[in-house]
Amino acid sequence: MRFSPKIKISLLLVLIILFLFSFKKAETGTEHNIQGFAWSENIGWISFNSKNCDSDSNGLTDTGNYSQCSVGQPISNYGVNISTSTGIFSGYAWSERIGWISFNESDLTGCPVTPCQAKLDISTTTVSGWAKALTDGTDWEGWIRLRGSNYGVTWDQTTKELGGYAWADKNIGWISFDYTVASLNAQPQASSSCQIIDCRGPGCVCNLTNWITYNGLDVDYRINNNSSDPDNDIKTSTWSILNWQDPYFSCTDNPGTPAVNEGLCSMRIPSISAGNYTVKLRVEDEHGATSTTSHSITVKQDVISDFMCSLNSAGPWKICQGYRVAEDVLVYFKDMSSSSESATITSWSWTFEDGTPPSSTSQNPSTKFKKIDRNSGNVTLQITDSAGRTDTTLYHLLITIPLPEWREVPPL
Repeated sequence: MRFSPKIKISLLLVLIILFLFSFKKAETGTEHNIQGFAWSENIGWISFNSKNCDSDSNGLTDTGNYSQCSVGQPISNYGVNISTSTGIFSGYAWSERIGWISFNESDLTGCPVTPCQAKLDISTTTVSGWAKALTDGTDWEGWIRLRGSNYGVTWDQTTKELGGYAWADKNIGWISFDYTVASLNAQPQASSSCQIIDCRGPGCVCNLTNWITYNGLDVDYRINNNSSDPDNDIKTSTWSILNWQDPYFSCTDNPGTPAVNEGLCSMRIPSISAGNYTVKLRVEDEHGATSTTSHSITVKQDVISDFMCSLNSAGPWKICQGYRVAEDVLVYFKDMSSSSESATITSWSWTFEDGTPPSSTSQNPSTKFKKIDRNSGNVTLQITDSAGRTDTTLYHLLITIPLPEWREVPPL
C-alpha cells in the first residue's frame, strides 16, 4: 500500500500535534548512538534505543523523555549504532507490531536490490541500503529500503537529526525517520609535542624528528598534550614511558593545560636513567572512542655537581649537608661530580659563605669558616664540562662556636 504525499503529510501533522508537548530527544548509551523513534502510519512507533524507555538502564521501562513509553515493563538492552569511522549501521530496533528490525550486515545479505549494507555516507549525509524485520511472514520477507529513486533517509550534521523516509511493502508503507537523532561521536585525535623549558646547557633537541633531553633533577623538558576532539569531550589522557613505566599517569584535565608535575595533562620527563624510550599518549572521549600517538625520545646522562666533606685530607668522607664543624677548623672538600655523556669536567667554581678563603677554582679545595649568621657554612659548587653543560649544588654546613677556654686560679 502506498499513500499519496497529501495524505502522508496530513497524517504526520496530526501526529506532530499529538506529541508536540511530550516529545524530547534523550541521551543514548555509549554503545548505541541513535536515539528516538521512527513512525509508520500502519504499524506505529519503532524504537531505536532501549534508553528511550529505560532512561536509568535498570531493565524496566519508565516514561523517560517520551510519551510513547509505558512504565514498569521488563526491557532488554538494545539499540542501533552508526560507526563514526565507516558510517555502517549495526544493531537492532524494536517494533511492538513486527518485532526486531536488524541493521546488521550479516542479516542483510540477499536484499532485493544492492547495495544491501545499511550505511551513512557522512560526506553526503545520505543513508543507503536496507534494514530487515526478523519476524517476516510467508507473504513478506521483512525488507525495509532506506533509499529509493525518489526518497531516502538523510542525516543533518548540525542538528544531528535523521530525517526522510524509508519504504516497506505489504502493510508497512512509509516509515518516517523524523523523530530520530544520530549523535555520531567524532573520533578524538591524540597529539603531543615537546617543549624545552629549561635544559641547563646545550644538547637538548626538540623538533619533528628528534626529541633529546638529559636526566638531571632540575631539567624541565615538557611533553605537551595537544590532543583535540571535534566534540570537545576528551575524558581521559594516559601517558606511558615505554621501557620504563606503562602507564605513567592518567589525568582528566583539559588537554593543553600547562603543567610541570604529575596529575596534569602535560607531562614533564622525570629523572630517569639514560637510554632510549618511547613516550605514548592515549586519549579517550566520553563515548569510549580512543586515539593514540607515540614518539621516541633519547634521555642522555646529564652533568651532575656533587661533593663530600672531611676534617682530614685523606678522609673519611661524609655527606656535607648538615656536617658539623667548629669555627677556624680546616674543612676539606672532595669533588664527586660527573660529566654529561662523552664529555669531561673542565672547571670547578666553589663559593664558601663566611669562609677563608671565600672561593676556589680547585677541584678539591679546603677552607675555614666563621659563624656570622645562619647562612654561614653555605658551600656552592658549580661545574662545567667540555660539552658546555653546567650544574650547581649547594650544601649547608653547621658551623659551631667552640666553648671558651678556662683555668682555675687561686683566690686573691
